[in-house]
Amino acid sequence: MLVPRHLVEHEQHVQDFLLAHEAAKQKKKRRRNKQKKREIHFMKLTLGEWGISGPRDLVRPGQTVTVVKKNGTTCTEVVWRIISRDAARATATIIRRVRQVTPSIPRLVQVTAPRD
Repeated sequence: MLVPRHLVEHEQHVQDFLLAHEAAKQKKKRRRNKQKKREIHFMKLTLGEWGISGPRDLVRPGQTVTVVKKNGTTCTEVVWRIISRDAARATATIIRRVRQVTPSIPRLVQVTAPRD
C-alpha cells in the first residue's frame, strides 16, 4: 500500500520540528545550569541552620553577597565562616540578621527619681 506523499512530508516536518524543539530546550537548560553555577543559594546545614552555597571565588568570610532564593528574589547576606570547600564551590555559614523592632507609636515613659 502506498502512502500519499503529503502525509510523508507532513510526518517529516513534525519530526524536524520535534528535534529542533528538543535541541532548543537542551540549549536553554545548559544556559540556565551555567548561570546557576555562578549564583549563591541558601541551603540547610547539618545542625538545622541556614547557610549559603556558591562559587568558591565569591564566597569568602566577611564578604557581602547576593543570595538567590527559590522563588527568584534576592537578598544580601554576610559570609561568616567557610564550612566546606571543593574545587568549584564553597559552603558557608552566614551572620544572623538582627531585626530592630521599632514601635509605630512612641510610648511615653514616666521616669521617677529614686527615693533615699
